[in-house]
Amino acid sequence: QSDNTAQSGSQSGDTLQSTEPTPVDVPKPTPPPHLYEGGQIGAQATSQWYIDLWAYAFNTGDTDDFMKVCQVEGYCDAFAHDLERMHTDAYLVKPLTNKYLQTNKIYECSLQKAGTEGICIEFTYLQTPAAFRHLTEQYDTISTVTDEEINSERTLFRVLFLEERGDTWVVTHIWDH
Repeated sequence: QSDNTAQSGSQSGDTLQSTEPTPVDVPKPTPPPHLYEGGQIGAQATSQWYIDLWAYAFNTGDTDDFMKVCQVEGYCDAFAHDLERMHTDAYLVKPLTNKYLQTNKIYECSLQKAGTEGICIEFTYLQTPAAFRHLTEQYDTISTVTDEEINSERTLFRVLFLEERGDTWVVTHIWDH
C-alpha cells in the first residue's frame, strides 16, 4: 500500500485568494457611422457616440475622447475630475453599459440665453449600472449604486443640445428626464 500524503507544492484545491483586484477589460468604443456628417444625421451619430464615450470614461477613467465631444460648461470638467478621483480610490468590478435604444425626436433648436443655434436630440437608452469597490467618497457628478441595485437595468430619457463646431458636432447642453 502506497502512502500519498507527502506531497510538495500546493494542491489544486489550495488556490490562494489574490489581494489585488483583477482589472476588468473595457474595450474602447468604435465611432458610429456618419459621425462626421453634417445635419441631423451627424448630430444623431454624435449623440450615440456621446453615450458610448460617457460609459467608457465612467468605466476606465479615460476621458480624453469624451472631453472632445462634451462641451457642457461646468459639467464635463467636473465629471472628468470626479472620475480621476474615483479611479484613484476604486477599482471596477462590473462595467456600466449603455445601449442606445431609439431616437424620439431630432429638431433644430436654440439656446435663447446664449443665442446659440443647434440641434436637439431626444432619445432613450438602457443602462446597466457599474460596480466599483472603493473607499467611501462622495462624488458630485457620479452616481453609484447599492448592491441591491447592481443588476437592475433602467431605461433613461435624455435630451442633448448639439452645436456644429468645424467639421464635428459637440454636446453643449444636457437635459435628463
